[in-house]
Amino acid sequence: MQDHLCNQFDAAMFEIYRRAKLEADYKATIFLRMINDRGGIATAKYLINSPTPSDGYTHLYERGRLDLTVEAMVAENAKWHELFTGKEVVAATSRLKKYGYSPRTASVPTVVKPKMNVLDARNSTGRGGVPKIANRESNIALLIAEFPRYLRIFEHNPPFRRYGQLEYHVETIQRRRELGSTAKAAHDHQFLAALYKTLRAWGIGARASKLRSFDDFVSALRAKNSEMIALEDKVIDDLQMNVNATGQQLWRLINTLDIAANDARIVAGSKALHHLLPDLMVPMDRAYTQKFFGWQNPTFQYGQEACFAQAFASFVQIARRTDPEQYVGSGWHSSRTKVIDNALIGLISDQQSAAQFRS
Repeated sequence: MQDHLCNQFDAAMFEIYRRAKLEADYKATIFLRMINDRGGIATAKYLINSPTPSDGYTHLYERGRLDLTVEAMVAENAKWHELFTGKEVVAATSRLKKYGYSPRTASVPTVVKPKMNVLDARNSTGRGGVPKIANRESNIALLIAEFPRYLRIFEHNPPFRRYGQLEYHVETIQRRRELGSTAKAAHDHQFLAALYKTLRAWGIGARASKLRSFDDFVSALRAKNSEMIALEDKVIDDLQMNVNATGQQLWRLINTLDIAANDARIVAGSKALHHLLPDLMVPMDRAYTQKFFGWQNPTFQYGQEACFAQAFASFVQIARRTDPEQYVGSGWHSSRTKVIDNALIGLISDQQSAAQFRS
């Protein structure tokens, strides 16, 4: 029972981070990193037991939003009290009162219950004790809860080692950043040539998917320029984005982007658009994305619109909870969306390694 409550508390901690960013214009990056590294309860205990208020507490005090502090969350919600000592609840209450904030009477709030908590997902096994690939909900919960760990797994052993897979990708993203817009990118030969090389290195044009000739590829992209321009200011972790509407715009673009001779356009389309809209479009594939969401082959092949809608909404949820921008840097961590993809790959790689070890 307490494991389930701990998971709910983690969700509540992520929620006050989200609200502080949206309602108080305060991006608590260190706080978010602490939750990901230590867990929600350990983070709350550390902050409450600290002899001095945290920088985050001070920033929220200056904004008149102490209601968004860890101290207020613990002091005002009786549901969490069993996770803390009486001394810790008193300390949280006292700090708030010292700064002129009177905590509301503790009440038991309504909290949305996850379908499967992190511990359930980690312990889910198939026949012979071999872990089965967790369902979509539990994979999302795992990825959010242990995002930095799965990034480290990816960094330690990235599965893409063939020359050009990283090098061409980095070249393409750097050129896109230099150009500053999709309109310029769609008419820049250097960018288009780099993107074409990247897609080939990423497997588009192999097996059942045949990439159009370069000239036809360029024409197909330019034909969709106005639709891409309409999306270029959107970012995947924007708290005010209309997720359904944006997802529908992206799907229409993917479904009509004629860059490969293949009825299943989600892979080629998402990988191409990832380089044109690098802060919005997560690249998708069969090897990792399909496994993460647990789609069977017929579903992924013939139900791509539904798969994309599900995936995009989930990626937005993950982005809003993990702040992927903080991990953007060199190499594979080239954008918010590639960071999410890298962590997803790390999770699936970890699950596959565990399954092989136990079989």
